[in-house]
Amino acid sequence: MDPLTRTQKILLLAKNAENFRSITQNITSCSETDTNYKNVQENSDFNATIIEPRTINFDDSTNNLTEPSILNCNLEELPISVVNFDNDGNVIFEDLDKIETQETATSITTREIQSSEDRDYHYEAFEDEFENEFSEPEKISTPKRKRMKRQFVNEKIWSKNENQRRRERGKEYQGKRKTNEKWNYNVYREERKMGECCNCKISLKSKILKCREINEEERCDIFKKFWADMSWNERKVYVNLLVIKEKTKRCRNRKNDETSRRDFTWFYYLNKSNERRIRVCKNMFLNTHGLKERTVIDWKKEATIGPDETLRNVNEVQQQSENQDRKIILKNFFSVLPKVESHYCRSKSSKLYLEREWDSKTSLYKFYINWCKNRDSRPVSDALFSNVFEELNLSLFKPKKDECDVCVSYRSRNIPEEEYSLHVIKKNLARESKQRDKESSNRVFCMDMQAVLLSPKSNTSALYFKMKLMVHNFTIFDMQRNRGYCFIWHEAAGGVSADNYASIICDFLSEHAISDLEDNQNIIIYSDGCTSQNRNCTLSNALLNLAHVHEITIEQKFLEKGHSQMEADHMHSLIERKLRNAVINTPADYVRICQEARKNPSPFIVKYLSFDFFKNFTPLKTISTIRPGRKVGEPTVTDLRAIKYSPNENVYYKTCHSQDYVLFNNRRINRDDTFTFNNLPKLYSKPLPIKKDKWDHLQKLKDSIPCDFHSFYDNLPYF
Repeated sequence: MDPLTRTQKILLLAKNAENFRSITQNITSCSETDTNYKNVQENSDFNATIIEPRTINFDDSTNNLTEPSILNCNLEELPISVVNFDNDGNVIFEDLDKIETQETATSITTREIQSSEDRDYHYEAFEDEFENEFSEPEKISTPKRKRMKRQFVNEKIWSKNENQRRRERGKEYQGKRKTNEKWNYNVYREERKMGECCNCKISLKSKILKCREINEEERCDIFKKFWADMSWNERKVYVNLLVIKEKTKRCRNRKNDETSRRDFTWFYYLNKSNERRIRVCKNMFLNTHGLKERTVIDWKKEATIGPDETLRNVNEVQQQSENQDRKIILKNFFSVLPKVESHYCRSKSSKLYLEREWDSKTSLYKFYINWCKNRDSRPVSDALFSNVFEELNLSLFKPKKDECDVCVSYRSRNIPEEEYSLHVIKKNLARESKQRDKESSNRVFCMDMQAVLLSPKSNTSALYFKMKLMVHNFTIFDMQRNRGYCFIWHEAAGGVSADNYASIICDFLSEHAISDLEDNQNIIIYSDGCTSQNRNCTLSNALLNLAHVHEITIEQKFLEKGHSQMEADHMHSLIERKLRNAVINTPADYVRICQEARKNPSPFIVKYLSFDFFKNFTPLKTISTIRPGRKVGEPTVTDLRAIKYSPNENVYYKTCHSQDYVLFNNRRINRDDTFTFNNLPKLYSKPLPIKKDKWDHLQKLKDSIPCDFHSFYDNLPYF
């Protein structure tokens, strides 16, 4: 017999609804300390307490009906009629005394008992009631299917297109057929096969049809070339050239000489291996190519296009050409918009960001419509505009990371919980370490680079399509004295290499930290883990030399990736708030903006840098690498969480903030001489040239700024 469902097992023990409810009430009244209740929780077995009293257990996994120490039988071996009920509705077993216990017997012998109408238990009625009142539907969490955007959909993997490709190659495929006003999409179609050679008698008697001149090998070559080497459109052209349709020359209707039973005569030809075309009968042509007569007729109809259809096709081609031209104009529109690369993730992202002139894609699309009106061009739809925008990998927002990659991946269930828990522990350890250092007697600073600024800056529409000069602002915040320091320079004065950052940090520590450092005080610097900016060999050599010259201890500590929020970010927020609706004519105007960004407790201290400020730290090379390990699997540079530089030129490191410092066993370079910051060679001998295209754009932008600032842009070098 078929395996029974859980509901059917319960209904086997009930004769009517009252018995059914009495059993279920006993089941639901089981306490958590009951052994049968624990079996329900642990083994998903259903337990029914019988009034007799006995406990009948049902095992879903094995379909066994058991009574502890009394009964052990399989439902497939036990007929339904074995279970019976008395007048009071209690469950009884016929000839129960013949059933041996589990210790002495192994199974129950099957006995046939006559069935009666009283044993009709009406399973369906009780099953619905049981499911509605006592059962809870199993909640199956299915992953939500993410619908792809239209321009990224891969239509090649669709079953419909795969069937079409197989059909065009002559392979077997699933076709469709309409039956009783309904489409059946699973109609099996066999692959194309070459038919047999014709047996027409005309080719034997007449020299017009030459079906006998082509052999079987030549027919196989024709069939293979037709289905393996040609596309669908090429087959249509091929058939159109070999099948000729002409009007009937002579009327053959014997009753009326002016009419004919057919209007056209069809001529079929095959190409022999020597490129000679011979005429064959219809069956020979169709069987050789594996085609049906209806297919040849339809292909000939398509070759004969009427004037209306020709005009329609011409209009479609013109429309497609026009759409393609408009798309090219749209790409030109995006190409002339000034763009900047990501500052925080330029090493991992190739996305370009438009300047912050538009707050949404809708406002940018409206600007594009006005741009097209001024040029008498028809704009594309907003959907195509958005698709091309994403295709070019552009974005409207400024490049920054608001959320941690690990946290987002954990919420998406892409990383295990152990990895996320370790990430949270590292984040908390870094913040606790920063809080302890702020409360200590040491000098504690944090530093960060603000997002790229631009010059000139205004709300003039002429600035939208022109490239501008990039301006950098490196900020340092004294967390104990609540002082902020800004170091500003533009791209013609310096770049963003490790030497540029090391020059700023060493100059700041020499002027604002070491000069008033007390005894037994260390300098601690917090930053993010950007390797090109804060965690590299150039900056480590510079800080090691500074600690050796001034006989102090300097510590570098790095916050956890994705959670590098610190006090320097507040400086950026105040500066950006001050920049709203502000007019910037030259990079020097940012000095005033930064000074006015905060008034209490004191304004930010701003230093405007030129090309001769930056130093070359190559002569200070003492250590060749700051990687803790050397072999595969050992800690790398990105695993560093703290570096300490001692006065005796020893370097220590941590890979976790809760650990103790470990001596750096790295490769050292013997160097006898020491350098102060002012004695280091200059990094640049002259201002850095900018690109000629940018210089030309800046010359055009002079019309929107006062004449007093024109000389600055005129004197910029370019190449």
